[in-house]
Amino acid sequence: MNTARLVDIYGTDREAISEIFGLFVRMTGPQLETLRHAVQERDMETVLTVAHTLKGSAGNMGAEELAELLQKTEEAVKATDWAQALSLHAQIMEAFSSVREFIEAYGHD
Repeated sequence: MNTARLVDIYGTDREAISEIFGLFVRMTGPQLETLRHAVQERDMETVLTVAHTLKGSAGNMGAEELAELLQKTEEAVKATDWAQALSLHAQIMEAFSSVREFIEAYGHD
C-alpha cells in the first residue's frame, strides 16, 4: 500500500483516511463478487466495467498491486483469455485481503 496520494489530499488526518479506507473496503467486496460472477459467465462488458472502476479506486487508495491485477484482468478479457481472467481473480482476492489487513492495522496504530 502506498498511502502518499491520500496523505497529499488529507494530510495527517488519520480519521479521514481511516474513513476513506473503510468505505473502500465496504464497496469493493461486493464489486469483487460481481467481477467473479461476470468472469465465470464470460460477461465481457460487466468485467471490463467493474475491473476498470475498481482499478481506479484501488489506484486512488494506493493499492498498487490490486490495481495492477485489475488492469491485467481487463487485458485478459479483451484478449478473450477467460482462463487467465479467472486465475487473476484469485490473485485479486488475495491482494484485496492484504489491503484489508493493512487497513485494519492502520486503524489501530
